[in-house]
Amino acid sequence: MKKLPLLFMICTLSFRISYAIPDSLVYRINSKSGANISLNGVNLHIDESNTNEQRWLYKPADRYLFGVKNYDDSKWKIISSDFETGDIDSSFTGIAWLRLHYKVDKELAGTSLMLNMYHNGASEIYNDNKYIISFGTVSASAEKEENCNPHDRYFQLVVNDTLEHVLAVRYSNTNYKKYAEKYDEEKVGFSLKFLRFNQMESLQKAGEYVNLFFTGLSLFLFA
Repeated sequence: MKKLPLLFMICTLSFRISYAIPDSLVYRINSKSGANISLNGVNLHIDESNTNEQRWLYKPADRYLFGVKNYDDSKWKIISSDFETGDIDSSFTGIAWLRLHYKVDKELAGTSLMLNMYHNGASEIYNDNKYIISFGTVSASAEKEENCNPHDRYFQLVVNDTLEHVLAVRYSNTNYKKYAEKYDEEKVGFSLKFLRFNQMESLQKAGEYVNLFFTGLSLFLFA
């Protein structure tokens, strides 16, 4: 299990003041969200709830204090999590914190939500001060950073109430300029999607169907 810096744990205990942000920035997770999975011939359609819209609060700096739930982020820049090279300036040196305030509707409280990250960098994810998971090794140094794209991995989140919560992501992508120059990749940030746990079986079956189809197609074409 990942060990958090002592200062982070002390700050978590000491912060008791809440800072209100506009209600329009609070992301709502409800029963209408999630993945709608359908198969039409060989076309697979997976419509997952995407948090990329401009509700994330962004700080191009690195302090574990930024992961504390009640930290004052009211003056942070509002941005999409999948920000591009044109969305940032020289203040971004390859590492930043992004925070998403969210609420879960009553019908989903206490149920399992499955989240999925997609990025070219590395990330550490916290929910209300609690470490959840990491992908790669986050660092402001290109030599120490270990990139990882977890696009096919899901992780679990359970929220037992309808109160406001904070998902905080410590994120680095020190090689974003190289990706832009070499691969014409303008994306710098990450995508975060989720679906309900009871939809995972349908997602898995749909994926297996597509894999089976393309395996059969390749055998037919190259037989």
